[in-house]
Amino acid sequence: MVPITTPPCDLVTVAEVEAWFQVTQRDRLVVLEGFEWLFSMSPGGMGPLRAFARGLVRDDGRSRWLIEAHTPLWAFANRVADLADAFAEVVEL
Repeated sequence: MVPITTPPCDLVTVAEVEAWFQVTQRDRLVVLEGFEWLFSMSPGGMGPLRAFARGLVRDDGRSRWLIEAHTPLWAFANRVADLADAFAEVVEL
């Protein structure tokens, strides 16, 4: 398991997100905590989220991602970055 914890109150950069996908190991489980720090309403604030969606698509299922996100945040992010296309399965609790 590879835990990724985004720092509280600090927007993640596009470069940081792209680095998450540089690992070539197959079948790893990546747990992302702090999904809400992947985007902001500031100019350019959607860049990290879009980089994340692109990375997931390019990963092509080599890694397994476990992400906790509140429903309204997920719905908004999905509209911005088409996350539903990047995930084979989404479980809502």
